[in-house]
Amino acid sequence: MPASLIHLSLWQWLEPYVFLSLLPFAAAYLWAISPSGRRHFKGARPVPRWQVWTFLIAIFTIYLGFGGPLDVLADGYLFSAHMLQHTLETMLAAPLLIVSLPAWLLDPVLDHRLFGGLLRFFTRPIAGATFFAIVFCVSLWPPVYDLYEEQASLHFLMHGLLLVSAIAMWWPVWSPTDRLPRLRPLMRCLYIFLDTLPMIAPLAMVMLQTQPIYPYYDHTPRLFGLTQLGDQQLGAALMFTLMHTAYIVAFLVAFFQWSRQERRERPELRVIRPRGESLRQEATR
Repeated sequence: MPASLIHLSLWQWLEPYVFLSLLPFAAAYLWAISPSGRRHFKGARPVPRWQVWTFLIAIFTIYLGFGGPLDVLADGYLFSAHMLQHTLETMLAAPLLIVSLPAWLLDPVLDHRLFGGLLRFFTRPIAGATFFAIVFCVSLWPPVYDLYEEQASLHFLMHGLLLVSAIAMWWPVWSPTDRLPRLRPLMRCLYIFLDTLPMIAPLAMVMLQTQPIYPYYDHTPRLFGLTQLGDQQLGAALMFTLMHTAYIVAFLVAFFQWSRQERRERPELRVIRPRGESLRQEATR
């Protein structure tokens, strides 16, 4: 273990200033869904407890994506830790944040001329998917990666862009409001499948390299017995696996929703017992 890690204080490990910067958002949400806060929103209703917990988990996941122990490892030691941060932001925090928002809380945003227009544009399936694919691919491009690792402000901006673009990409899948509705289940399956395709090439490019491509880590201490190349390959493989796990879960949810919808609308698709089985059941009555 490098001495630079051993001598870090608990404050340096936890980076609580990142967590504290998220508290105003959590406080605003909790006030808005409280009885006193709901009086200020037209059509507001009590929010289920699971939805509140979903928001709090999303906030904590954003903290892990922007700061904390993972950020310490990512900034000075491991490419794989940085890829885990990006995955948490885009594949977990973004959909959880969308699902946690009650529809009535979004109405003032949608009614706003500027913010409502931006949200309507960027949450369209093609716009959202394209926005995320561009930001994702640029974030892995070695010259850009090294640049934002060296500049703290650019680093924060890239994390923010990844989170915002992921929200835009996931919106047609998990939207909580009928004013910006989810895609129909079958179209959602197609959308999710097409979403995975732009992620394959850049991750494969990183994973299949035979030498390190990120100069930023040339002189950083090695951890856990990982070589620089091994860390690079592990980061790409980890991100590929976790991202596609999130896509598969979303695909299966949409598929089973479509299957149930088809059974309701087309009774002939319901399972019909074989004639022999029906006769045996009648005989035993």
